[in-house]
This record gives sequence, C-alpha cells and structure tokens, in this order.
Amino acid sequence: MIRKLNSSKKLKTVFGSNCFFFYEILVDIDDSVQKIDLTHAFSKPDYGIELSSLPFVKYLHRRVVINEKTFKDFEELYTNNNLMQFYNRIIKIENGISILKTPIMQKDPAVFNVGFVGRWSKEKRPELFIEIAKAVKSNFSEIQFFMAGSGMDSYQKIIEDAGITYKGEIFDEVVLNEFYESLHLILITSYREGFPVVIMEAMAKGVVPIVTEVGGLNEHIKEKNGILIDNSQTEEKLIEDFVYKILDLNMNREKLEMFSHNAASYAQKEFNIEKFNKQYQQLLLVI
Repeated sequence: MIRKLNSSKKLKTVFGSNCFFFYEILVDIDDSVQKIDLTHAFSKPDYGIELSSLPFVKYLHRRVVINEKTFKDFEELYTNNNLMQFYNRIIKIENGISILKTPIMQKDPAVFNVGFVGRWSKEKRPELFIEIAKAVKSNFSEIQFFMAGSGMDSYQKIIEDAGITYKGEIFDEVVLNEFYESLHLILITSYREGFPVVIMEAMAKGVVPIVTEVGGLNEHIKEKNGILIDNSQTEEKLIEDFVYKILDLNMNREKLEMFSHNAASYAQKEFNIEKFNKQYQQLLLVI
C-alpha cells in the first residue's frame, strides 16, 4: 500500500485524526507528501493518542487543533518532551457549520425544554444529565427534558424512568433542526471536551448552552450567550449548580430570551462554515 501511495503522482497530502495506524505509516511515506493530523482535544485525564503520537511528531508538517486549550496542551506536552522545535507546525482551525441567515426564531414561552445531544460515553457523563433532570422534575414537573444521540439504546429504560423523553439517534437533518428549535436550553455535562459541534448547531437555533467549563467551551460561551459551570466541584455540587441555573432561566423569561438572541447572533457571526472551508482549502490544496 505504501509503495502504491508513494508512486502516485496525484498524492499531495495525507490527513489523519485519532488513528495510531496513521502515525505508524508516516515514516514510510515520501517526504514530498504533506502530512497533517487533527486533534480536537487531549484525552486527559484519560491520556491516549496524543502521547502515542510523540515519536512521530517530526514527520508531521502540520498539526491542526480546534481551540486555544489544545494549543496550550500541546505546548506543555512538547515542552516536557523536548519537542518545542516542532511547536510552530501547530495551527488552529476552528470548526464551522452551515448556518442559514434567517431571522432568529422566538421560543415558545408556554413550555420549557431542556436537551442533551451527544453520544453515551464516559467523558460526556450523561448520567449527570439524568440526575439533573430528576432534581428539577421533583419540584417542577412542567419542565421537560430530552436526550438524543448515539449509543443510548441500552439506556432507554433508565432515561424514560427518569421522566426524560428519549429521542435516540437523529439522522434526518430536518428533524434534528426541528428538535433544536423546540429546545430552550442544551446542557453539556462532560469532564473533557474539544468544542462540541452540537453547541454550534444549538446556539444557531437560539438554544442557550449551560456547560461545564472544560476544553474550549469558555472560548465561545461568554457572558450573556450561555452559562459556564465550574467543573472542579463535586458531582453533587455540579448537579446543584445546573439545577439552579435552569430554574433561574425558567423563572426569568426575559433573561432567557436575551440569552437566546445573543446565542443565535454569536453563532451566526462566529460559527459559519465559510471561514472553516477557506482555511482548510489553504491547508490542503498544495500546488
């Protein structure tokens, strides 16, 4: 396979992400081929491929990161492993999404819907969302909670027993957009993140994010377009803080509307796909 790659006159770039096989073959790929990898976030504290990739750093022409947090993580990692001579090869290209320039929708004031969108995985801590929903609904049963994403089928009964509407994995873009439009809040309960695309998608629809302050979330979630929750606390205190912020916005609908408008305006300005496309075209199109 490597021989075939090297003999191809059309091959200009190889690109990999979160794949150890990619790093293993770099040494055998011709030096004339541009070699690039992508890191959304370190798996710290569950260290993984960012450490495994260290012996192959010298073969990479570029490392792409999506936020300043990962930039700083690489700086620390390279410093500790005497690799700072390669630090200038790291560039930041933030994710982007297609956003229609349409008027910001007014949320239905007669209901209050809170959502979780993401895969069921250790770092996402969906079980925290379930506990938050239980705590809120024990006194405010009119507030509705929803969960959508991959890997949830095995947990459907747990989700529904907590009074949460189970949506499963949504593949249809129209259905997904309608789901976002129905939400007032989206929660991120993760203990590590890069910057989730679901936040960009939700904010573009005027959904207010309440998120743990991890990864690159504080680079875009600012005062009055979303709420950051201190992740250094115990899980009990995290749940308490999420519950407080949810109830505060439910009781203060003018504040919620202001946050919603700010979230949508920020998303339309900062998350549009055009900048993302241009940066990757400049990176990948080798003349």
